[in-house]
Amino acid sequence: LGIVRTSSGRAIRRPTSVYPDVDTLLQQMQEDRRKKVKKDPIRHFVNCFACGRGPKPLERKSKAKAKSRGRGKGVPTEVEEDRDAVAEDARYSQPVDLECTMCPNSYHSECLGLSPEVTGRLVCGWHSCAQCNRNLSACGGMLIHCLQCPTALCYDCFPPNFRRVHPGDRFYIDLQNRNWKVTDQTLVFFRCNACRALEEQQRRQQMRAEDLEAQQDDKKRAALEEKRNLAIKKKQREDEEARLRMRQIMMEHERADLAQRLQKARDELLRAAEQLWAPAFRRRWLARCDRREAKLREAR
Repeated sequence: LGIVRTSSGRAIRRPTSVYPDVDTLLQQMQEDRRKKVKKDPIRHFVNCFACGRGPKPLERKSKAKAKSRGRGKGVPTEVEEDRDAVAEDARYSQPVDLECTMCPNSYHSECLGLSPEVTGRLVCGWHSCAQCNRNLSACGGMLIHCLQCPTALCYDCFPPNFRRVHPGDRFYIDLQNRNWKVTDQTLVFFRCNACRALEEQQRRQQMRAEDLEAQQDDKKRAALEEKRNLAIKKKQREDEEARLRMRQIMMEHERADLAQRLQKARDELLRAAEQLWAPAFRRRWLARCDRREAKLREAR
């Protein structure tokens, strides 16, 4: 009840301590250190990041298909059904069997050139340089990732003719919803040579298909040419903006590296001065440097 007796036998209330108990504080600090912060596990993608294919989703009955098949003219033939089934199956594959421990990407073992017996978890190519094999910490905390394949390059190995790619806010929101806390400031993307070649091949195939469709209609051809010109101008503008942004990032990285080297040189100079100069002379020299810096600040 907080009642104690004095040496004379009187019953008094226990005095409250103004300062906390040191032992209690130390014990509480040790308990806080023992408690580990539990992070939410990363939720991985269902499709393979290398080939883009994944398991086939569950089939749902469509009312529109049921109605169209009930009509006489809408009933597909067996050949058409087989062709559609083959095309649909080509879009899907077996479930992924490898998951990255550092990001939400998933892979097929065959897509990475590994044995099918290798399953479970691994560290994918997004987290080490493809040229020098250095990891994120060894590269100075900066890796530039390919947006369409598991490839990454460090700042030193990054070619000057590549440009930065901005995937958009929805891409980062999706990654954050999968418990991978990244932003456009911490994750930089580009497109490697293989992905750019594949994109160019797909673009040419699409252009051929559009040309075949537009051969019978001159107006459609003119509209298509105007659409392509607008797309080319838009791409040139985006490329110029991306080039300027990448140049700004590289300049900031070089500026930070130069500041770090300058601070290291200053520290080495101070350590050398402590060893070579007498304490009294060193104090006078530091005081003189402080006065000179103060005069320069006042002059500004």
